[in-house]
Amino acid sequence: MSITLHILHYKTIAVSSYLKNFNGERAIKGLVGIFVMACFFSGSFLFFYRVFDYLASLMDIGFLLMNKIISLGFLAIFIMLVISNLVTAITTLYRSRETAYLLSTPATYRQVFTVKFIDNMVFSTWAVLLLGLPVIIAYGMVRGFVLWEYIFELFCVLIPFVVIPGCIGVTLAI
Repeated sequence: MSITLHILHYKTIAVSSYLKNFNGERAIKGLVGIFVMACFFSGSFLFFYRVFDYLASLMDIGFLLMNKIISLGFLAIFIMLVISNLVTAITTLYRSRETAYLLSTPATYRQVFTVKFIDNMVFSTWAVLLLGLPVIIAYGMVRGFVLWEYIFELFCVLIPFVVIPGCIGVTLAI
């Protein structure tokens, strides 16, 4: 097993150990966080569904406006992701004690960079799923998408949409 996979394996062990050691306070915080995210997810879905449904009822211009809203929204999210990845990359690559520790191990700087890049992607882009999925689901329901189109949107649109600004942000940080 490569050192990069070894480090990632121990990160997953640390996360699972954190999740297993629930006490009452941590469980309540987790449940409240899940509840708030579920409310935000469902609220944003209902909002965008109603907006897109109304726009679809406008005969000639509705779908054009819907596509413009999607385009401008994702452009704004793209710019925010670049800035978020830049700020997070500076923190995870240069200001982290873990980076200094990993550079003192037998891992090469490329392996450390790969691990920290994955950390950066997770830290800075998890909110896009919370913001982007309700919009895509509402858009797809109004447009009449089938399941394979949602899967295509997830793997061929949303994941590259998250990775590209991540690469740009990390490149700017270097």
